[in-house]
Amino acid sequence: EGVISMPSNIFANTATNVSILFINKSSQEKAILIDASNLGEKVKEGKNQKTVLSQEDIEKIINHFSKKKNLDDF
Repeated sequence: EGVISMPSNIFANTATNVSILFINKSSQEKAILIDASNLGEKVKEGKNQKTVLSQEDIEKIINHFSKKKNLDDF
């Protein structure tokens, strides 16, 4: 159903970029691609840096994914 590209350092112990894939075998709709990599706030946690999404960021992702609504630069 769609792909969400998450911000880097979303997990504090790894610098690996993360994308979430949503697959629905019965869906006939086009997939939506969301680039959420610029969302969130960088937070230092010990020696590691991670990105924390605000509740507003999470709601933005959920709303646009649910409505399959495209936004420029998102």
